[in-house]
Amino acid sequence: IACCCLVLGALLAWWLGNDIRVPVRELAETAQQVARGDLQVEAWVYARDEIGDLATTFNAMTAQLRAQHQRIGEQVREIERERDRSEQLLLNVLPSTIAQRLKSNEHPIADAFAEASVLFADVVGYTNLSSQMEPTEVVNCLSRIFSAFDEIARRHGVEKIKTIGDAYMAACGLPRHVEDHPQRI
Repeated sequence: IACCCLVLGALLAWWLGNDIRVPVRELAETAQQVARGDLQVEAWVYARDEIGDLATTFNAMTAQLRAQHQRIGEQVREIERERDRSEQLLLNVLPSTIAQRLKSNEHPIADAFAEASVLFADVVGYTNLSSQMEPTEVVNCLSRIFSAFDEIARRHGVEKIKTIGDAYMAACGLPRHVEDHPQRI
């Protein structure tokens, strides 16, 4: 009888050990997968016991990590969009070479030039013309005019400085000196 009880106790211990060891081992393997960056994995919940509660809590934690990872990804994308937008605004205000100097904290950001040519163009009669047009027509008209100016400036190596309302400002001979800047402008 003692031998039977000893064998029965050993079998019961082995069975209970497996009942604990297998879920704990699988939970540990799942934790290692999460540690390697796989946030989609979930621990298997074997039973409604302490180990099952641990697996359920682990899965809730992993779900929170997934959600936080997604929010961080969205925030990073938003930061990148805003950085690109900021970059575009900077390039709308400054020539690209000056914008690069500003971004790299170079001082001074501007150079002195003995001579350069600057163009100021203004649409004659703009105020009267714009008062007789729909706002979208005014914007489209200015867009066509300034797009044509941009293309001509690009072809002749002229640097667009900015547009304000119906005014267009461009320069040649800076930030890169060229001898024929008056002819180009």
